[in-house]
Amino acid sequence: MKSIIKYVYTVLILVLISGCYQAKSLDHKKPEKAHQKPEKAHEKREKPHRKLYVKEVEASEAPIKERKTPEEAVIHQVKWKLSNKKVVQAKKQHVLYNVTYGNQGITVVKVPATDTNYFLFSQFPKKDHEKRRYWAINGVYDFSIGEMETDAKGLALPFENFVDGEFLIDDDDKDKVWVFANEKYVITIGKYEIPPLDPEKLNGKPQFLFPLESFSPKDPKRDPILNEGKHYLFTGTKKNPILYYREEGFLIWISGNVSAKAIKKLAASLPKATHLEFPYSK
Repeated sequence: MKSIIKYVYTVLILVLISGCYQAKSLDHKKPEKAHQKPEKAHEKREKPHRKLYVKEVEASEAPIKERKTPEEAVIHQVKWKLSNKKVVQAKKQHVLYNVTYGNQGITVVKVPATDTNYFLFSQFPKKDHEKRRYWAINGVYDFSIGEMETDAKGLALPFENFVDGEFLIDDDDKDKVWVFANEKYVITIGKYEIPPLDPEKLNGKPQFLFPLESFSPKDPKRDPILNEGKHYLFTGTKKNPILYYREEGFLIWISGNVSAKAIKKLAASLPKATHLEFPYSK
């Protein structure tokens, strides 16, 4: 069964009218007349290039063997219909990065053939009747690079101009993702309320573990226990830095197609997880 989500975009066309003026030569010489071949009536002028944008996004169900990772789930199940009526599908090079946290994940994709269209997919792992694990998509969020702003409200972003957005992953307001992006970079900040655990089911196991299978390169010697207040930096499957820390009942994570140094600096600028205006400090 296919589900189609349509997006309506308002296109603003700015018409720039330039005033006429007469140029004068500094040495008062009469400027030479340019020898231009007159344009023939039958010659066609090239139409100005118009940026492509997304008109529809369509998600269809793929076989489980093609959904073993968050990245594969998007590549094999999502298609976009563009403004030129072409239908495109993402490949590996269009996936900027993905992040897993708790029992969930997000994948950030740049839409093929477009300059400024990005999509964020929220995902979670499932198992079929044969106990085969695969990833499902439970949310689609689009953000296009349009008019930018400069007020980062206390955030130490690695760029001056950006667009931003806030996405609710669930209806209980316990799982949020903030996106900050420009034409080249996309940064995501997540705030996930760690669910209470049943002491009878712990059996002496740590309360919260990293999803180590989602990181590359895999490091079985790395301590998977997430201690309160300590920052942990990983390298994701797309070589993207992912920083996690646990604070006052929340898991905070930050990632993007930027340097690890930029992610660390951004993390240092965040307020407490319980701050009313999180992730903004001003």
